[in-house]
Amino acid sequence: MTQQSAEEWLKDRLQAHGIDIYASGDQFASFRERLAHAVAMNRYGSVIAGRHNGKPETYEQFVERALGIKLKDVPRGASASQTKQSNMGA
Repeated sequence: MTQQSAEEWLKDRLQAHGIDIYASGDQFASFRERLAHAVAMNRYGSVIAGRHNGKPETYEQFVERALGIKLKDVPRGASASQTKQSNMGA
């Protein structure tokens, strides 16, 4: 999987979960950081994203492997945590 296809796959998966990856504004230096922030702020790190080498892989593991970003290093802000709720009409 190329870097670009990994980013597109993650973007599509997050949007399928109802997460607006653009809700946090333009505070990110890269699209990869925006995606990692969306995973961290919506608490999807421990959710199974799929399989890698035949074993279950969480979103946190995928972000670290494919994007090279550790979720524990992602700065947290209030704006993204509201994203999923606002998309679901809460």
